[in-house]
Amino acid sequence: MSDLDLKGLFQKHAKALHSFLLRKSRDPQLAADLTQESFLRLAEQGSGERIDNSPAYLYRTASNLLIDHNRQQVRRKTDQMDECELAEMDSGASPRTVSLCSRRNRLT
Repeated sequence: MSDLDLKGLFQKHAKALHSFLLRKSRDPQLAADLTQESFLRLAEQGSGERIDNSPAYLYRTASNLLIDHNRQQVRRKTDQMDECELAEMDSGASPRTVSLCSRRNRLT
């Protein structure tokens, strides 16, 4: 894809793509970052396979990037939880763990 084509796509779709991501994420900075990353991936794809529908590619890329971001956020939250917090969320937690956590919670 030529720079001219990419510039035209950016001028035509960047604001709408940003608005789409802003509605989904409710985070202006994240929406801006993912908009930029979507166009960057489109530009990098230019030397590879031919893209028939560039706007669809941009929106799908943006959606996937947002999903990936949200998964990373959830993973970070669970990485910061201790064993008892995770046991409360996990219905398959061992009875021993649940019992220990219940005792610990009563003491605090």
